[in-house]
Amino acid sequence: ILLPVEYDRVIVDGSFYIGMNYNNKTEERSYSIYRQSDSKQILNGVFNNVVVDGVNIITQSYVDPKDHQVHNSIGEAHYYTYYDIYNVDGTKLNSESYFDLQGDFGIDGLIPVIDTQGGHYYIDRQAKTADFDLSEYQAIEGFSNGLAAVQGKNGQYGYINTQGKLAIPLMYKSANYFQGGTALVYLEGGQYQLITPDNQVVTTFTKSLGAYSSEKDGQEASYSFIV
Repeated sequence: ILLPVEYDRVIVDGSFYIGMNYNNKTEERSYSIYRQSDSKQILNGVFNNVVVDGVNIITQSYVDPKDHQVHNSIGEAHYYTYYDIYNVDGTKLNSESYFDLQGDFGIDGLIPVIDTQGGHYYIDRQAKTADFDLSEYQAIEGFSNGLAAVQGKNGQYGYINTQGKLAIPLMYKSANYFQGGTALVYLEGGQYQLITPDNQVVTTFTKSLGAYSSEKDGQEASYSFIV
């Protein structure tokens, strides 16, 4: 027997076994996480969700929005969850919980977070803050194939590289993931374009966008337009 026979549900996720029990009365989920390599329990607790991201475990904990003394507020934004990051030994890597954490680390090993003071920045898999100057940006997005969309204080979007340097100027109304060698961007004039990582225009679309793929680190992309 690899795990005790005491869980409502057991899943295998990456290098871990995850046992979960659900309390119908309190509506709480309790998790126990074991390493596959030696079946050792490395983490357990009550979490809203648990996500395995390679060698990291990301936990999401829930704050009841009815408890106005507990929920987290930054300006007009209210956060009812918080996030923590653990390694394969079950060691918590971040000293303070994050109010928000977007997506996963991906192939570039960086993820955008919002901390308890409202600061936004990128962290690596050791929960170390990337040494980027992001003071000129009011919003940052996740990396995809080496580039991340950022929004300047002028409301326009561009892209930074994994060294935190602006690689594509702040000139677009919206900007999406780089997938399959291009990214879909939207211009003020109402046109969509596909651009390359060096900001060369591959094609321009004048028709209305119907749907598009949005896959982090995707190697292919698809777009449909309304005729």
